[in-house]
Amino acid sequence: MSDTWRDLAVAVASRIEFERRCDRLGFVDEFTAVRFSAEFLDSQRTGKIRTEEPHPDISNKFIDLVRETKRGKQLDLGMEAKWLRPTGSTRSWLKELAVDLFRLQHFRTGTKQGTHRVLLVVGTHDMIKDNIFDRNVQTGGGSKRGLPFILPENLSTTFTKFEIRNCRPEARKWLRSCRVNLGVNLPSTYDARLAARHVAASDNDAIEAVVWVTRRKPSWKSFDDNRAWGVI
Repeated sequence: MSDTWRDLAVAVASRIEFERRCDRLGFVDEFTAVRFSAEFLDSQRTGKIRTEEPHPDISNKFIDLVRETKRGKQLDLGMEAKWLRPTGSTRSWLKELAVDLFRLQHFRTGTKQGTHRVLLVVGTHDMIKDNIFDRNVQTGGGSKRGLPFILPENLSTTFTKFEIRNCRPEARKWLRSCRVNLGVNLPSTYDARLAARHVAASDNDAIEAVVWVTRRKPSWKSFDDNRAWGVI
């Protein structure tokens, strides 16, 4: 049985690995990953794909890719993609990923129940390892790996619940800094799973694609961190 998210990771990583082999990574940007994703998802013939969609619930922000239902009445997928440029090692990639994740949780207007909210991260294997999975952040308890605060690290078919409002106190310092970049309140809770990882070749500079799928319940809420955690 086909696994859409695994196939998406394979398709995008393989396409960008081809660009690497042609020594053309300098021409790859974030929209390259979005375009390849759109081409793959369009091949599934499940609904019209649109890119650079204005975020319906946050002013002056965009969602990289959305998909309509077959009848075109609602949206059943929203995706944010992140291309970790080899020359962009000084950027706070993990914080950018967290902001994309939290922004997707605010994506509600025009969506159907059960809408997929997807994060795609693409880069060299070493870049993803160093800047996402192994990246430390400054917390109230010192420097610690940040990914476990927001997303699961292991492939799974089941979802893990993340309670941001009731997170460990040590995580609050970093999450507050993410909220500043987000510009709106943090999500109280959401569910997430690591759905796919694919490395296109065996060397550390090979292109890897990682896919997380998240979901929010109908009773979803956001919260004011100053009220919930106290003003710093």
